[in-house]
Amino acid sequence: MEQFKPPSLQQSAYREIKRRIVTAAYRPGEQINTNVICSQLQLGRTPVHLAIHRLEGEGLIEIMPRRGVVVKPIDRAQMLELIEARHMIEPEIAALAAVRASDQEFAAMRAILDRIPAIAEAGDAEQFMEVDLEFHRGMAVAARNHPLAEFLSGTHDHCARLYFVSASRESHNPRIIGEHEEIFAALVRRDCGAVRAMMQNHIESLRKNVRDLL
Repeated sequence: MEQFKPPSLQQSAYREIKRRIVTAAYRPGEQINTNVICSQLQLGRTPVHLAIHRLEGEGLIEIMPRRGVVVKPIDRAQMLELIEARHMIEPEIAALAAVRASDQEFAAMRAILDRIPAIAEAGDAEQFMEVDLEFHRGMAVAARNHPLAEFLSGTHDHCARLYFVSASRESHNPRIIGEHEEIFAALVRRDCGAVRAMMQNHIESLRKNVRDLL
């Protein structure tokens, strides 16, 4: 049996710093002190610095002369481009999943969706976002196309920051829950045309929120 390997210190630092950026614990445009991060995460400078350089490569932070490490502001034009990319790709991924998903994968997606209402009721925005992304990831895996799933994962990492902007609207959670249910219903019917249209509507709702709020 393969032995479980705990994440490396660098991976732990990367995941936690990224989580804080995505959830706006580190706010867009905020200068973050690496010594403070080391203290908060109880990690040494090397794993934190390696994580910061990785996040710089992903476009989530900037290392600026005389200012140090700065969380990249949310760029409206860039976000609209990412949403445009999702609008072109994710409906096709959903259509592939409608054809290729197993009954077990449908059951796993159903279990994910069943968790969301209680999380919404509890007001746990971060957990809501995680479960939302879990549903989208599960659908991408079920599409059986690794390059498309990898591409989508990258766009989700950036679009996740928008969740905490969009979530400021009271209508956000009920809308997301309803749209997910419509997508899932079309998936289990294996209705490629319907699931493609439902996913297009889902992403269009995100685009409208970005235009209204950023």
